[in-house]
Amino acid sequence: MADRRGNDRRAGVRRLRRERGIQVVGEAQNSTEVRAAVDLKPRVLVLDVELGSDGLTLLRIVRRTAPRTKVLILADRRSEASLLNVLFAGARGYLERAAVQRFLPRAVRVVDAGETWVPRRLVSRITDQLVGLNARD
Repeated sequence: MADRRGNDRRAGVRRLRRERGIQVVGEAQNSTEVRAAVDLKPRVLVLDVELGSDGLTLLRIVRRTAPRTKVLILADRRSEASLLNVLFAGARGYLERAAVQRFLPRAVRVVDAGETWVPRRLVSRITDQLVGLNARD
């Protein structure tokens, strides 16, 4: 889990370490450590990032380096457009940081099972995007 803001973010890692059936294989504090974590080929990578260009860059690196690794993005609440960007760049889910204590283990399990974890408010926007893509074919 990439963590940019200190120990308050480590609460998610502590929560995951207590969960049955979830094994935390590492933590990363910066982009160099994220790249090293990707070498471990985790099934799910929880990436705590800002959704700017750095976050998209890290996501693309993960997708290119470990295409089977599913990525769950943790970030502050953002615009629907920025969330759609990370989802279309290959993230399998998005969880707001405020919801980490309540939903992180469930989100990790859902993403690991091959499903997508997104806020309900995005489902119709994703569907609209897919319909638009199909209309162009």
